[in-house]
Amino acid sequence: MNPLVSIVILNCNYPEMITNCLNTLAQTEGVEYETVVVDNGSEPATVEVLKQLQAQGKITTLVLEPTNRFFSGGNNIGVKHTNPASTYILLLNNDVAFLRPDWLTKMIAWMEGVPEYKPTIWGFHPTEPSPGPRDIVSIGWSYDENLPSRARPEGWCVLIRRSFWVDLSTDFAFHYGWEEAAAKMIRNGAKAGVLFNYAPYLVHREGGSRWTTTGRINDKRQPDVKRWFAGLATESLDFTLGKLEHETYISWSYLIPLINVMSIGSLLC
Repeated sequence: MNPLVSIVILNCNYPEMITNCLNTLAQTEGVEYETVVVDNGSEPATVEVLKQLQAQGKITTLVLEPTNRFFSGGNNIGVKHTNPASTYILLLNNDVAFLRPDWLTKMIAWMEGVPEYKPTIWGFHPTEPSPGPRDIVSIGWSYDENLPSRARPEGWCVLIRRSFWVDLSTDFAFHYGWEEAAAKMIRNGAKAGVLFNYAPYLVHREGGSRWTTTGRINDKRQPDVKRWFAGLATESLDFTLGKLEHETYISWSYLIPLINVMSIGSLLC
């Protein structure tokens, strides 16, 4: 059977990080998927750990690159090693760990249409999401004052309909390669959404995968932000909780009234 989702993960050293990612990813249920890991020139000890994880069935395809191809180049290589018959491509950082087996089922539900239960939306975003289906759904978002929704998709855990995939520009080693590619996909007709209340489903170590043994690597040059990002995110969504589920996070929509009350109280004192 062909995999439904092709998950591409990059790695450069940090064997404990990729091990944690793959061990928690293995609990995923309800979705058929393959896991393609591209190693960006790790030390031999890390490569050995990856080979052991592949032997345990936690890596479908292991690609060992002799040098670091960074985020853009590495993801392009990974996608080329995926099953061309899969419906979705999911780019995933190695510093992500999963808490629930239904995280990918929920993400695909947002991709294919709005679930029955209405999401909780932050105060400065649209009160209701537009109906699906969508073609890009990211977990996490970046604030961008140039966009009507003030949010644009992140690339550390993003689901993309394969038919809209375009290679990331290797002129930009990290974030800007993804952002340029996402803008191209949207201009080609892809609809995008952003999921941000993800705490019950997964954790992200925030940038751990951007460091190498020699330190942080910067992109070659800055992009023209207004030209690339215009219209990049059209809506902001949420993992919708079912009748028997409970929120394990505090949303800004609940904090804003409290902050206002505290501010008024401070003025009266």
